[in-house]
Amino acid sequence: MKFLLAGIIFSASPLNAQVGVNCAVIDCPSNFMPQPVPPSAAARLKVLSALADIKIAEIGENDAADDLEKRAKQIKTELAENIPWYKPWAIITDDAIKAAELSDPEYLRRMVKHQSAVATNYKAHNEAVLEASKAFQLFPPVTDFTGDPRASGGANMVAKPWLPHYSRHEKRDAITGQWRKRNSGELAKEQSDNAVVGGGVKAAYTRGNGVMEFYDQAFASPENLAILIYHETSHWVDIAGKSGGFTLKDPPSVSFRTEQHAYERAAQFAVQLGGDPTPHLKMAAQFRIQAYECETKNLTWPQVILIPRWIGKDRSGSLALVPAESEISPGHEALLQKKFTEAGAKAAAQARKQVEIDKKEHDERLRNALAELAQRYCTDPGSMSQAELDALPKSYNSDFYLGKIPPGLSTDCVNLYLFLGMGERNAETLRSMSARPAAAQPIKPSAPLPSGLIPPSGAIEVHPRPGEVGLPEIAHLYGIARRACVPNPAVTDQDMASVDWTEFQKAKNVERVVDKMSPCERRVFMRLLELGRAWTPGTVIGADAVREAAAEPGSGARFGGGSVPPTPDHDPVWGKISPIIRR
Repeated sequence: MKFLLAGIIFSASPLNAQVGVNCAVIDCPSNFMPQPVPPSAAARLKVLSALADIKIAEIGENDAADDLEKRAKQIKTELAENIPWYKPWAIITDDAIKAAELSDPEYLRRMVKHQSAVATNYKAHNEAVLEASKAFQLFPPVTDFTGDPRASGGANMVAKPWLPHYSRHEKRDAITGQWRKRNSGELAKEQSDNAVVGGGVKAAYTRGNGVMEFYDQAFASPENLAILIYHETSHWVDIAGKSGGFTLKDPPSVSFRTEQHAYERAAQFAVQLGGDPTPHLKMAAQFRIQAYECETKNLTWPQVILIPRWIGKDRSGSLALVPAESEISPGHEALLQKKFTEAGAKAAAQARKQVEIDKKEHDERLRNALAELAQRYCTDPGSMSQAELDALPKSYNSDFYLGKIPPGLSTDCVNLYLFLGMGERNAETLRSMSARPAAAQPIKPSAPLPSGLIPPSGAIEVHPRPGEVGLPEIAHLYGIARRACVPNPAVTDQDMASVDWTEFQKAKNVERVVDKMSPCERRVFMRLLELGRAWTPGTVIGADAVREAAAEPGSGARFGGGSVPPTPDHDPVWGKISPIIRR
């Protein structure tokens, strides 16, 4: 059973992020459900345009059908007029009518036109299903369980691949036994029969082999179509989790439980779209009650059919227990499957790309926020509160605070900003770091500061003097020197490439910072200072400089925990310039 939601105003809020799908679908079916979102205005407009194309295609098909019917009546009239006057009892057989039609060029022309209009109508409906699937991101994480060990059937999986499509298999004619559309009287009766849960008509159908069919009533609005696709996908996932699909051998409670779950999921999606979940919740509650009664009383289908006012008692709900062949041809089905697979992959890639963009934007906002906090705390440590620090969001990238420091941040506040970026959230610790006045003349550092280069405690304090610039780069080089002289150093060429040597060369009177350094640190720092002043654009200063400068005099290189004996052409203190500065 399905309900049309035309007239509901929908708006926005995405479902939770998709979790892993490594478990079996029978154990965690929710993990295999799509994670839809409200569409953008442009995407929704595409769905509306597709729905408009359906109306145009239906008009074309109806006109073609009328023309064909008119010619058929003309042919029948002509046959009747050609009966001899002396055979008034002659009967025009159906075979004679068909033979006359197939030999009539005008009838054949109109028949081809009608068939083409029918194909166009089918195409328009399926394009709308595809556009809705893309706009609302309704592609499940797995669209084909054939041979997938996570499906309970494994290689013998019965369910066909995920392929929602338009169909006219809405009702089996009692006389001809053929599937056909429902007429207006049947639709009105169906609406009345389902009044117990608010009324409604069947707009979609999932068969026991996983074939998902969507009927004319499904295409009332973009949101209506999207919720129906989501609902039927719930049945498709349940079928994938049950080896052999659903059959008449299953107790009624199985069918009722799958309907309950589908309507509960549809209600959640309706809430995400800003719509009314009440019709779905009513249906879910009704099926829950029926499933519970079937389970507790061990009811069979013959017993259920005798219960008055029970929805789904004729087994013609959204989940069909008897598989039926799809109306579309195998070739058309393969084409649709290809289009849905390609569209699903494209939509998933776009979704992943948008997630990465959102994460970067989040980290950029956090970096600017930390810079503002660092400047304020550095200027006014008393304004710092633990509650404000605890409320700071987490970043997606551990190095989000590196790179170019946000402009306007005073030099003396850079370290405070770095500690905030590294995750320090203790107010007392940060107050002790910011207990000095901010620099009078803020500068705009331009160099990236790699993670961990400035140690979390005991960092050298570099206060500017008149005329001194480039201090962040001096602190940067000191951080490299500190890391080069620890038991397990890890300075790389990438660390060296992150130094802005152009900014560094502006520094003046910076040798005074070596007073608090150890001999090893002083040796590395002075070597980098020398190389930096000799640097020219186009040259690269690599980590070799740090390796050789960190080597203790007379004992070989200590960098990286190894030992390299000194050679006659190897200066143990400064090293050689040739392997360090290279074009």
